[in-house]
Amino acid sequence: MENNDIITSTDQVRRSGYKELTMKGKALYMAKCKELIKEGELRQCYLQTLILWADCYDRFWTLREDVKLEGYTFSTKNKFGQDVISANPKVKMMNDALKQANAILSEFGATLKQ
Repeated sequence: MENNDIITSTDQVRRSGYKELTMKGKALYMAKCKELIKEGELRQCYLQTLILWADCYDRFWTLREDVKLEGYTFSTKNKFGQDVISANPKVKMMNDALKQANAILSEFGATLKQ
């Protein structure tokens, strides 16, 4: 790959979708861009994918906070008045968001171990 598409400044990283990120998502995106700039590895073609990664990773952390407050399960009553313990659906959503974020990062050859 040619070096002319390497980004050398955060002034070059705003792309479509950036405005739609939350403040936390923007911070995650910018931190990852800075990390890749420092390593000389940030390319123009990575930016949209990094926006998607930041969105998924932000969603994971937001859902994690919800689950932390609400718990992993909740109690309801069935039609017979018996207590039923059910899984909080946000747990699955949280895990799915993390899987998506990790899958996107793997496109860059990165893993959690790295």
